[in-house]
Amino acid sequence: MPSQDAHRRYSYVQKYLPLIMPRIQFKPSPPPPLPVLTAHTEFRPEDLTATRVQDAVAPRCVVIFQDPATDQVAPSPVDSPSETLTNNITPSSSPGPDTMKIPKPPGEPGRPGSGGYSIDKVLVDDYNWTGEAVAPLTEAVHHEVRTNLNVTVSFQGQSKEKVAEICQKMQEPDKWLQLEKYEDCWPVISIIKLAIKYKAEATRRNQDKEVSRRIQDAARPNTRATAGA
Repeated sequence: MPSQDAHRRYSYVQKYLPLIMPRIQFKPSPPPPLPVLTAHTEFRPEDLTATRVQDAVAPRCVVIFQDPATDQVAPSPVDSPSETLTNNITPSSSPGPDTMKIPKPPGEPGRPGSGGYSIDKVLVDDYNWTGEAVAPLTEAVHHEVRTNLNVTVSFQGQSKEKVAEICQKMQEPDKWLQLEKYEDCWPVISIIKLAIKYKAEATRRNQDKEVSRRIQDAARPNTRATAGA
């Protein structure tokens, strides 16, 4: 049996060989070395220092793998949100003639219940006009329509040059200069359309009344002749 000193010196018992004899003998021996990759691996301080210095000095690089050249066009780089917003804004130093003009409402004027709009209501409610400002504009446009346009035909049959002259006249500095802010001068165009429509309807009603009166006048002699007979 090993002594106490031998027991302190050795903490590992050598494996015995396969059992081929009736007697087994165990012998103390030094333990084998630990595996290289274990939690007990100790790194020397000089190795760590050298590694840190090498990492600090060595420049970092990124390796990019590129596919073989093809006929496809490379995608354009994605802009950041701020760059996209900047690209979509027209510089204020050189605005175009139609920059930021007020668009026409959808539909046709005078048909608010059928997908259209009321010109008076839109100007007052949406664009801060007053009724006192809309009424003179409407009256002035109606005067120009009676004077320069043919109210017996529709708006599509009117002279484009004369319609443009009315729009330009309404935008003169001593009148309604703010109309320049509206795309294609649609407030004036809307009033022109309504004026032609109202005049056409009034003319049609007068014609119907005239036809009815003539029919009645034509029937009266026959009535008198029948009564005399």
